[in-house]
Amino acid sequence: MLRRFDLRVASRWEEPILGLADRLGLQAFSSPCIVPKLNGGEEDVVFTGETIVSLLASTVEQDVTAIEETLSSWCRKTIRGMWKVTRKDYSDDEDWMLTFRTYFQPILVGSEIVIRPPWSEPVADEKSRLCLLIDPGMAFGTGTHETTSLCLQLLSRQDPAGGCFLDVGAGSGILTFYLLKRAAKKVEAIEIDGPALENLRKNAGLNRIRGGLTVTHA
Repeated sequence: MLRRFDLRVASRWEEPILGLADRLGLQAFSSPCIVPKLNGGEEDVVFTGETIVSLLASTVEQDVTAIEETLSSWCRKTIRGMWKVTRKDYSDDEDWMLTFRTYFQPILVGSEIVIRPPWSEPVADEKSRLCLLIDPGMAFGTGTHETTSLCLQLLSRQDPAGGCFLDVGAGSGILTFYLLKRAAKKVEAIEIDGPALENLRKNAGLNRIRGGLTVTHA
C-alpha cells in the first residue's frame, strides 16, 4: 500500500520540501494552486501563491508514521505562515496519480505558448499557438515554475532556427521541445534523474519530436 502526503504551502517552500523529500528517500512532485481568472476565458487562470507538494511512501517498506511526524515537525520549525499536511492511502491496484491530475491545468505563457497535459481538452485558439503536450509524471515539469516560464518568455523573443542548444536539468523537456518545435537544429537534454529522463522521452513522443534530440543522463 502507498501513502501520499500532500503539503499545501506558500510556493517559496516548494524547493526546500523537495529537498527534504529527497533526504527522506521519498518520491515527490508538486503543482501550484491555481483558480479561474475573474471574467476570464476557460484557460485563464491566476496563481494563488500556494503550491501542493506531494510525497509518496510505501506503508510496507517505510515507517510512514515517523515520516509524517518528521514532516510536521519540519513544517512547525521552518515554515513561517500557513501550512497543511493531509494524507491518503492507496491500495496496490489503485491509480494514485488519477486524483492528482486535477491539479494540472493548461497554462498560457505569453500570448503564443500553451502547455497542457494530454488528458486536457485543447484550449481556445490552440491551433494559432505553439502547443506543448506535457505529462508531468514524476519530473516536476508543468511549465508553472518561474524559471521555466521566464526562459520560455526569453526564448520566444529569439530565433532558435538552425541553432544548437543545451538544456541542463531538462526535467519533463518543456524547453527542449519548445526549441525543437521552433526549428532548432539540435538540443541536448541533460538530466540527473532517471525517472525524469524516462518521462522526457515519453513527452518527446507526445510532441512528435522526430530528430535533433539527444538525451544525456548526467
